[in-house]
Amino acid sequence: MIIIMAITNSKIKDILAINAPKGIWLTVSQIQDIVSSNYSLQEDDMAPHTETRETNYPVWKHRIQGALSELVRTEIAEHRSADASYKF
Repeated sequence: MIIIMAITNSKIKDILAINAPKGIWLTVSQIQDIVSSNYSLQEDDMAPHTETRETNYPVWKHRIQGALSELVRTEIAEHRSADASYKF
């Protein structure tokens, strides 16, 4: 039996390193598309990212935000706040 776990920040960074175009500004939506098309998202990925308030924002999208924050902090990606886009 193969058990596939929910996506991790590490896996997201691996997907982006391989599949995100370099030198092009991408919206968060475009980045989400890259991740979802290169990973088989599981039921756990679709769960709300928090139980402390009412939200439909899923875990996998929240983890992308965390991965992007780390990539910017380590200068692997740039963030343009004017339009919330990222460049790798």
